[in-house]
Amino acid sequence: MFLQKSLKLKLNLIIVIVMLLPLLITNSIIIKRVIDNTHQSINREQKQMLNNVKSQLEIIINDTESLMKMVADNEVIKGMNPNFEMGRLLKGVVEEYDAIPNISVLNKEGKQIYKVIGQLGDRNDREYYKQGIRGEVYYSKVIYSRSRHVPTVILAIPIKNEGQVVGVIATELDLSFLRALASQIKFRESEYLYIVSEDGRTIYHPDKSLVEDMYDASHLAPVKEVMQGREGVVEYVYEGVDKIVAYAPVPKVRWGLGITIEDKVVHSEIARETNKVIYALLISLLIAIVLGYFLANHIVTPISKSIHFAQKIADGELTNNNLKINSQDEIGNLAQALNIMKSNLREVIINLRNSVEHLSSYSQELSASAEEGSAIVSNTSDRINDIVVDIEQISASSQETASLAQVASNKSEENSMNVKDTMSKTVEIIKDLNNSSNQIGKVVELITNIAEQINLLALNAAIEAARAGEAGRGFAVVADEIRGLAEQTAKSTEDIKNLINTIQKKAKLGLSSVEHVLEETEELFVEIKENGEKTVEHINEVAISAQNLAQNSDDLSNSSLEMGKVSEEIATSSQELAHMSQRLQQMVEKFKV
Repeated sequence: MFLQKSLKLKLNLIIVIVMLLPLLITNSIIIKRVIDNTHQSINREQKQMLNNVKSQLEIIINDTESLMKMVADNEVIKGMNPNFEMGRLLKGVVEEYDAIPNISVLNKEGKQIYKVIGQLGDRNDREYYKQGIRGEVYYSKVIYSRSRHVPTVILAIPIKNEGQVVGVIATELDLSFLRALASQIKFRESEYLYIVSEDGRTIYHPDKSLVEDMYDASHLAPVKEVMQGREGVVEYVYEGVDKIVAYAPVPKVRWGLGITIEDKVVHSEIARETNKVIYALLISLLIAIVLGYFLANHIVTPISKSIHFAQKIADGELTNNNLKINSQDEIGNLAQALNIMKSNLREVIINLRNSVEHLSSYSQELSASAEEGSAIVSNTSDRINDIVVDIEQISASSQETASLAQVASNKSEENSMNVKDTMSKTVEIIKDLNNSSNQIGKVVELITNIAEQINLLALNAAIEAARAGEAGRGFAVVADEIRGLAEQTAKSTEDIKNLINTIQKKAKLGLSSVEHVLEETEELFVEIKENGEKTVEHINEVAISAQNLAQNSDDLSNSSLEMGKVSEEIATSSQELAHMSQRLQQMVEKFKV
């Protein structure tokens, strides 16, 4: 719950986690390397110590071998004569070298012909003799000397005279020097050196009882390996204890060396190195926490100021100074946005306060106007009722007028038909007169043609009379009379023709006038009829409009009632608006600008 409320704690945790994760990963890698390096370091040190022991042991063995080869190559020894010189030589070697407690010389048959200490015996059944007489340098198996309480080994070197093996010199080596050799090595806790013979018997161990008993360790894994001439590092369990051992063979003497350490000691050393890494991790964690605290504080402080500033704005406090955060990051942008928001909100509240005051006055005016409108609507409703009565009377009068107009229209149509019939008869008479004139014109034209022919005949007769002379003078006079009569006939005919033309023209004019009068009369009566019909239609429309107006007047009356209700609702709404403006005024007064 606290984590959900505390941004500083969240930031601390985030910073610590961000810093801790790489440290954990790095330290995990380091610890793994520490473990690997510790194992490798111990293994290297064990191998190094093992190599040092092996080198020193080989030096001792090689020095001893070289010494005894020199002794075997001495003329006294090669002579195989167990005299004083041989004894003095061999005793001198024993006295000078602590590691050589005894020396014996064996002839070809394996019998001892000289021995520094002890009685002579036959050793032809011993392996070291058999190998030596074959001309080989040979180290026998290690045995534990009960008399000296130390493990010993016999070094057999062939004695050659002129290239021929004439005997064997057997040198007993005291292996107590191994303890002195091991004492020179600086071991860790529970770390020690052990040496086993070729058959896995313990010839050196910090636990002397194991050496006295020549403990058989051939069943142990590292001993098995070293007995086969291998070297390496292996983990094994000895008497219920986990151990790590580095082992290596000593080929010349067929021994095996091992340096072992308990696994818990290795783990303890690993734990010490790991603890160092963990301490470093804890110190780093502490640094991360401190650093996270300062970083979180640096981030949260301006955020807290912004929250406090925003809380004041939420409480309606808009008179405070702007938020001051000297930062160019997102938090600085947040502070700038909050300042702008406060300024804009302050301006909005001031404008809203002014608007509320105006709204309050407007609502009062609206309420008064609504009441006045309600009264006007009531008066309008009464007037509309009076108009409805008048419209109903107009509708009845309009219907009566429409009936009378329809009768007049029918009368005008009937008169139009009578006038049309009379005019049609007049037109027929004039057309008949015109046709008769046309017939007379044709007769006159015929007479005119006959007169022209008579005149032509008279002219021909006169011409013929002139040719006849005196004989034709009477005929010429008759011809002149006939021509004069023909000319008078032609003139009369022309006058009749002119008169007929005049009559025809007047008849055509009369016919045109009558037809024009007829057309105008028809058009007049048509117009009268159309106007009558239009008058009827208009009167009907007036009647219908009056009816519709009456109906609409009812609707208008109902609408006026609705308007009255609306006016009342407006008055109620204006009162509610006034109350709302008062509440809004109270809300606005909470802000301090």
